[in-house]
Amino acid sequence: MIGGGGEALPVTRTPATILRDLRRTVREARRRPTADTSYAVYLSMLIVLVAVVPVVRAGWLFVTDPVNAVALTSAATMPVIAGVVGLVWAAAVIAGRLRGPVVFTPFLAHALTTSPVPQRRAFARQVWMSVAALSAAGALCGAVLAAAEAAAVTSATAAAAASPSTAALATTAASSAFMIAPGAALGVALSASVGAACGIVAALLWLVGQAVPSRWSALAIGVLAALSTVAFSAQAWGLTFDPALAGSTLAALAAVGAHPLAAPGALLAALTLLAVVPLLLSRLEPRVVLGQSLRWEAVRLHTSTLELSASVATYQTVPRAGRRRFAIGGRARSLPAIIVRRDAVAALRTPGRLAIGVLVLLACGALITGAAVVAPPAWMLGAIAGVAAYAAAGPLSDGLRHAVEAASALPLYGTSDSALLLLHTLFPALAVGLVVATGAVLVTAFWPPAAALPLASIGSAVIVAIGSVVLRLMNALKPPLPLALLTPIPTPAGDMAALNRVIWALDGVLLAGLLGAAASLSATAILAPLAVVAVAGLIARRRWVVR
Repeated sequence: MIGGGGEALPVTRTPATILRDLRRTVREARRRPTADTSYAVYLSMLIVLVAVVPVVRAGWLFVTDPVNAVALTSAATMPVIAGVVGLVWAAAVIAGRLRGPVVFTPFLAHALTTSPVPQRRAFARQVWMSVAALSAAGALCGAVLAAAEAAAVTSATAAAAASPSTAALATTAASSAFMIAPGAALGVALSASVGAACGIVAALLWLVGQAVPSRWSALAIGVLAALSTVAFSAQAWGLTFDPALAGSTLAALAAVGAHPLAAPGALLAALTLLAVVPLLLSRLEPRVVLGQSLRWEAVRLHTSTLELSASVATYQTVPRAGRRRFAIGGRARSLPAIIVRRDAVAALRTPGRLAIGVLVLLACGALITGAAVVAPPAWMLGAIAGVAAYAAAGPLSDGLRHAVEAASALPLYGTSDSALLLLHTLFPALAVGLVVATGAVLVTAFWPPAAALPLASIGSAVIVAIGSVVLRLMNALKPPLPLALLTPIPTPAGDMAALNRVIWALDGVLLAGLLGAAASLSATAILAPLAVVAVAGLIARRRWVVR
């Protein structure tokens, strides 16, 4: 622009123009050749057809099975659903501390945090995208619960029509359903709306975990965990929630997805959090956005090369607490006692990470014990518990990784590498086994089905705990990606070499799921989980020999 005197005047760029130019620059930098895009689309479709569709179909058949449908929509299940929703919300706050919804590429994060564009406008798109995604996922879960209830009611009606002698049972099953709507479509719509509202709350709590200080996020996590504990305790003691109280937040948690009166409470919580989104975006610190963006980019690079351990280590907490407490000291004189003390002090230096791991291990012990005594066996719950136990054993098994690293250097401890590795397995084995056994004991003490076989139920949980430590050892000994796995394996369906690489990268997770599923087959069948532990031990020994 030229002024009256012939001099050039500065051009004022609006925030919308700045955002549009920045996003266009990022799109041009990310532009890939058409062949690469076509291959990515083909690979995605192949993965969906081969891996996702069978899992979705199996889950749908499991939910709509008459027996499972009645169980999912019974009065005893309502507190469990409440507890699960509360744990999901607490996990959203925790995830926000590590990787919140406002994350960009490092270049775009730096450009947006240093630009004159207000943060509530620069970061809004990322938040609304996460809200849309999680609300869709919540609506899908609510619709699935509605379908399960419809299957329960249909099964009860069919049973009543088929045999008059089963009329009483059919009436009981039908009365256990909570969303009695004039039509199935209305019931699905109600349940989907409640699920969508809960998904919105989860997305906004994700933002809360990223935006608020750590002490406030810890308070939110504690409140949500307490609500979940109340819900699970109500189920354990045989209590039920009064649907007339569903307008409150606790009752909305209790009745979510199971009663239409939960909709007002869930929607009220979602609208309340939506109103404070601009304030949260304005309070979001630029250094937090830039730091999380840098870590997420590092995770993407490690994941692309299947270095999953390095990806997890990116988010590992830096030790801050207990730095004045010496790891080597005290009255311990024997080498095993010294190493156990050292590993315990190292775990205590990251108290938040340790507390989350202990709580998850307690829940895993309870879940494995409960899954091992139900009929039919809840192998799916056992698999989830096995994977969670494997992940939660990480904060207690840092000494294993140190021992593996020390074995590749000069000897420093006056003992052999094998002895050092075995000594570092003492603390995680004792700690994980004790915590998981505690969770199992609590279930056997307060749940009659598990109390019928207390020793067998606790034994299944302890086997999973010890197996998780063995899997952690196997993962610590994992070498770099073997070159043999890069050899192409052409088949009519495509290159199957990628499948081998994925299995190699996720071997610990897959075996952990298999271990949990095997432990949940029966409380008295211990050969199956022991076989999985033996396989993991043989793999670890092989990796130690050829290291």
